Amino acid sequence: MHTNNSLSLLPVATVIFLTGLLPGSALAAADLAREQRLAEQTVDAILDGDPVELDAGEHTFLGIFMTAEHTPAKGAVLVLHGRGTHPDWHQVANPLLTTLPAAGRATLSLQMPVLARDAKFHDYLPVFPEAIPRIDAGISKLRVLGFERIILVAHSCVCI
Repeated sequence: MHTNNSLSLLPVATVIFLTGLLPGSALAAADLAREQRLAEQTVDAILDGDPVELDAGEHTFLGIFMTAEHTPAKGAVLVLHGRGTHPDWHQVANPLLTTLPAAGRATLSLQMPVLARDAKFHDYLPVFPEAIPRIDAGISKLRVLGFERIILVAHSCVCI
């Protein structure tokens, strides 16, 4: 029996296509300057985990990695934060990032594309394609670290 270890991006491609059909959906781009400010502030405030720089092709972005507390690890969890926040977001991302290692899972929380602070849900639809190379980079990083079992956990406005 053949198994495919890669994730299917068909749902993402469907959303990207449908997003292009929405009125006023000129392709937007993430606010990289805001993202850089968030990354600098986040790295300065990290109490648990190690910042890692990941490559999304055209630019690098922040990830936060924590090793599993048990050896061997049961796998890894890729954490995708909510709309407009950062990979150490105290309400959702950080609790997952810091508690799952005790359950035997390494964690890697990724900086997802962000827009201006006042951006609404529908404003984010055109930047969904920018999430794909980041997710791929996170999966690649975890594979390089030896993880075969990877779970994706996402909060608000991440469509994969």
